[in-house]
Amino acid sequence: WQDTLLTIDTFSILAVGLLALGLIPFLIRVFFSFEDTRIPFFTSLIGFLSNIALMYIFLPSLGVIGIALAFTISNFVNMILLLVLLQIKIKWIQYAEFFRALSLIVIKTFIALALGYFALAYAKVWFDASRVHGIFLEALVASIVAGGAYLILNWSRTRKIIRGII
Repeated sequence: WQDTLLTIDTFSILAVGLLALGLIPFLIRVFFSFEDTRIPFFTSLIGFLSNIALMYIFLPSLGVIGIALAFTISNFVNMILLLVLLQIKIKWIQYAEFFRALSLIVIKTFIALALGYFALAYAKVWFDASRVHGIFLEALVASIVAGGAYLILNWSRTRKIIRGII
């Protein structure tokens, strides 16, 4: 059971870094569109070296959780470096609009996750978590609720995507 709790803690720390992990490839492609490969290389190198240094610091005291923490922090270092250097390169980034849109996405995502979490807690009443199929059904219910809530919260954007597909 301790291993399960350790896995949950590790994934929780890694989940915090998903924002940076998702933005880094996008920001790198922006630099590539300007035919600049040096900046993404050097920011990735700095992120990699910070990851190694942070693992060296965190691993003895935190163990596996230290590895996840180092990975998450180094991804944020890489993302922030890319954002700052992109601002220097193209001086017209509207950060106020960017962070407003980003904060709306984060808020809607947390609402959807909270609803998914409550659905998971409710599903535990109905399904036997000691069996694999029970855990699968709990996860399925939580995923449907969280995914549905996210689609509903982002309905205007979802409609545009659906129109583009059809």
